[in-house]
Amino acid sequence: MSKIKKIEISDFRIYEGTSEFNLEKKDYVANLVAIYAPNGYGKTSFFDAIEWTFSNKIKRFENDFTKKAIKSETENTILLTNSDSYKKRIQGKVNIELDNSQFVGKLVSRYKKPGTIYYNDYRQGNLSDGSITSDFSAVPSSNVLTQDQIDSFLRFKTPEERFNELKDFWPQSFEATERLKQLSDLLKTLNKKRESIDFAIKKNDEELAKLNGNEENISKVNIWLDKLTKVDYTKFTKYSVEKIDKSISKENFEKIHKENSRNIKQIHIDIENLEKTKSDLDYLIKEVENYINSTSKLKSLEASVKQLQTRKSNYLNLRKSKELESQILKEIEILKVKIGDYHFLLNHLDNYLLDVEKINQLRLVEQTLLKENSKFLEYKKYAQNSIINFNESLLKHNSVLSDKKSKEKDLQKVFSEFESTYDNLEKRKQELIEFKEHFEKNNKKINELQELNQSYSLIIDKKNFSNTLLNANIDIKASCDEFEIITNKLIDFNSKLTSEKNELNTLLSFNDDLDKVIMYGKGYLIKTESSDCPLCKTTFNSFQEILSKIDLERLGALKIVEQQKIVDDIEREIKDLTSKSAEIEKSIISKINIERTKLIDEISSLQETKNKLSTKIIDCEKSIKSLSFDFNEHLTFFKEIDSTLLVIDNNNIKIIEKNIKEEIIKLSEKENRLKIIIEKKEAQLKAINLKLIENSSVIETNKNNLEYIEAQEYLKRFESLILLLNIDNSNVNIEYLNRIIKEFEENLKEKSAKNNEISVIVRDFLEVLESEELKISEPNIDGEISNSESQIKLFKDFLENYLARFNKYINSETISSDVISDFIKNINSEHEKLTNLKNELNSFGIDLELIKDNVIANDLSNGILELESEIPPLIRTTEKVSSVRKDCMEYIQTGINDYFNKDVINLIYGRIEPHPKLTKIDFFTDFNDRGEPRLLITTGNEEGQVNPILFLSAGQVNVLSLSIFLARCFEYGNKEIETIFMDDPIQNLSDINVLSFIDLLRTLITEQNKQIIISTHDEKFFKLLQNKLPEQYCNTKYFEFESMGKLRANTII
Repeated sequence: MSKIKKIEISDFRIYEGTSEFNLEKKDYVANLVAIYAPNGYGKTSFFDAIEWTFSNKIKRFENDFTKKAIKSETENTILLTNSDSYKKRIQGKVNIELDNSQFVGKLVSRYKKPGTIYYNDYRQGNLSDGSITSDFSAVPSSNVLTQDQIDSFLRFKTPEERFNELKDFWPQSFEATERLKQLSDLLKTLNKKRESIDFAIKKNDEELAKLNGNEENISKVNIWLDKLTKVDYTKFTKYSVEKIDKSISKENFEKIHKENSRNIKQIHIDIENLEKTKSDLDYLIKEVENYINSTSKLKSLEASVKQLQTRKSNYLNLRKSKELESQILKEIEILKVKIGDYHFLLNHLDNYLLDVEKINQLRLVEQTLLKENSKFLEYKKYAQNSIINFNESLLKHNSVLSDKKSKEKDLQKVFSEFESTYDNLEKRKQELIEFKEHFEKNNKKINELQELNQSYSLIIDKKNFSNTLLNANIDIKASCDEFEIITNKLIDFNSKLTSEKNELNTLLSFNDDLDKVIMYGKGYLIKTESSDCPLCKTTFNSFQEILSKIDLERLGALKIVEQQKIVDDIEREIKDLTSKSAEIEKSIISKINIERTKLIDEISSLQETKNKLSTKIIDCEKSIKSLSFDFNEHLTFFKEIDSTLLVIDNNNIKIIEKNIKEEIIKLSEKENRLKIIIEKKEAQLKAINLKLIENSSVIETNKNNLEYIEAQEYLKRFESLILLLNIDNSNVNIEYLNRIIKEFEENLKEKSAKNNEISVIVRDFLEVLESEELKISEPNIDGEISNSESQIKLFKDFLENYLARFNKYINSETISSDVISDFIKNINSEHEKLTNLKNELNSFGIDLELIKDNVIANDLSNGILELESEIPPLIRTTEKVSSVRKDCMEYIQTGINDYFNKDVINLIYGRIEPHPKLTKIDFFTDFNDRGEPRLLITTGNEEGQVNPILFLSAGQVNVLSLSIFLARCFEYGNKEIETIFMDDPIQNLSDINVLSFIDLLRTLITEQNKQIIISTHDEKFFKLLQNKLPEQYCNTKYFEFESMGKLRANTII
């Protein structure tokens, strides 16, 4: 067996750096090592290091509460490494060197907590290189007595808990106690099982007697089943049992009950859904008018935003307009050339079409006459359809012409109304801007005054009279300055008072010491009657003269009275200053409150102005909304006439009027052309008929005609233009050419109008920018746009939400209260149908409950038979378990008697001065009222036994605990490490017990050659140990801490 030669603890728990406990004494190892340290200096951390090094655990950290706290901490849990060392990235380390030159060394390691970013170092350590690998995990339980273990086994454990902890005292007990616990639990379970069976049989009999089945209720349920089978509802679950009788089983009853509950639940869900639908429909019908109004309001707002954005873009357009003007002029020239080419094609189109037709006819004639006749017949049909189509086009054309003439008539009237509306709208907008600016300024002023009022309130609450806000008022500032001066004086006087009081206390202390010296001197003089002063050696005529001098000078020696007067004067001055400070503070608060009253009056006046402005703004916004609606109506009229129109003024109206007149002329011309084309088509049809008659002479005539036609100059140019302009031959017709010409002419007009418009815009912008007459700057326009877009978003959100709710339930393009009302009627009808069905199912459920007695009676009868069959095997099993449990208990009692060496315990107990009468300790096991095993410890004499906890003092319980522990270590300590560790074991021991304990230690380290390491916080006990077992003459060694984790230098005494 080995003893410990040296312990090195580095950066572990309270130890920062390395502390070495060298237990060597010349050529041998000390048998008794005592460590003294006040609480909190490192005793417990020393024993933590021993426990962790040998077993990788610290027993006081192994309870469930601590483990849970470590696991749940949301930060690094560094228990083993010293916290300051950990910050320096140093790991804790413990090294225990044995007297056989071997050592046990452990290095603290950390690991990341699962699922977190945090670390924990309370875990198994890493063995140092060269460390022995023997299993020392039992050392802490067999060789170490920590402070919280000293009397916990006796005082803080019940007999049942002590029995469960036998494994800490009797190594072989684990398997036996576990087996006994299993047998006890099994016996308890068997007894409970028998009790539950008997109780269940009795209860079933009682219940069975109360039940009364009724066949009439069975008939009612069958009627319901038959009726409900015919229910026409898609979500209705059909009942799996179609008919029942009085012997119905619980399974079938529960099946019907479950299916009925499922149906009720489903119908309830459907009814709830219908009610939710009704709620949504109520919302729809309530908000339908709002929806219709919001649609028109949204259009109005969008038009307003568009106008603002146009105004915003004017700055950008001003820079781009001149470049655009040059580009448009070039495009105009190109368009004029193209229009001329297309006019040529249009002017010669009829001749070209006729000639092409003639050519085609001539070439067709060159083919077989049958083919040509067939094509003429087809063309005849085509010609007839063309005439019909042209007649339809003529009718549509006449309708367009009529519309244009109507708009020409109304144009000037609408323009006059438009100008008037626009002027009024701009005027109201400007008024609105001015009102809002005035409103914002007024509101800002109110907020500033309210903040100032709050600041004054905070100054009063916190008494912050140094705030710069108070400097604005000369009267208040003067009072604040005076308050600050007094406050500084108070600080100075309080500091001075503290200093003077300290001086007074020092004088009083010196006076006490002087009294002691004087009392000693007077006693000496009275005793010796010497005429020489024993303090200063001055010679007097007699010792009575010295005594009178001492009495006279005693009080004045240290000037205590004068010092007390200084303290009283300062305290009086502080009291006066404090009173004056309170008066000034009250005055300052009063003046501030006067200022606050003025602020409140001003805020009230501004609030009235704010309310008036708010009313004006609302009236103005209503007027703008009405004018905007009229303006948009007029704008829509002009956009229908010309969708490209950007500016509506006299010039553009004249241009529009001119364009309408030109369009009317063109439409009239087109009308005439259509009539001519129709006439030509009719003539062509007539010619075809003639040609069909004159087929025989066509072939010869066609050859001459073909040569003539192809030689014409216009035809050559016509075909070259088709190629140049990349026109598909299928598009060579009047409609296509007119459409292209119209597009080009419209484009030309658009370009010309745009060119004129750009010139006007440039001029207008220059005039506007130079005259600075714009009332809305570019930044303000963004604000207006943002405000309008916010309102648009609110409207759109409402409309989208409303439409989504509407479409969720109603499939209709029309949104009206009538449509919604019709749908609500359908929902109400469905709701009434489901409610009736639910009521029927509930009635069925009630009748179903009436046959429950039949079901329960059948089930109870079967249950009684099953329970009675379980009793015989249960009795046999209980008897066997009871017998085995009794044998196991006898085995444990024998083991405890063998392991708890009562002779050794009583011998040690007697050495440490126990109770005068209760001199004997005994251990035995039995069972409590609940059948749980327990370990009883008693003390007494031949006359009787008692509980030591109830009849022994705290010190005697401590002695008994030490006796049990030392006896266990003496008999069953670790086979490799024979060192015994005890942390502060002498608490509550009397002086006699302490002396007896020291004598016991002497016996253990000398006669038994045991090594004991003991700690104490009691300096008196530590000194007593040094005196009784000095290092010079005994195999002992002593260590003393000077601070937390630091050993005192030269601790060897």
